[in-house]
Amino acid sequence: MILHDPVPRNDRIVGAYITETVAREILERQGYACAACGTAVTADGAHFDHIVPVILGGQHTARNMHALCLLCHHRMMLLQRDWFARRSDEEPKA
Repeated sequence: MILHDPVPRNDRIVGAYITETVAREILERQGYACAACGTAVTADGAHFDHIVPVILGGQHTARNMHALCLLCHHRMMLLQRDWFARRSDEEPKA
């Protein structure tokens, strides 16, 4: 199932768009709480994030997404950025 809203191709950011229906499905599954800290989140304030990043083979589906509060989403993005940076530093250079 593809969850992208219709956006002109040149303006599309892969994985950046989900429908309101899918957002509501994710929020209802989590009881309208942040998946990381449990803080209450609303449809307008939630940040939707892939559990397994697409770049690592994760799917852009409701089952692979969770809703986070702003603070937890920011923390998660920093952790992922640091992990990718360390990983690229550890890869053998040709």
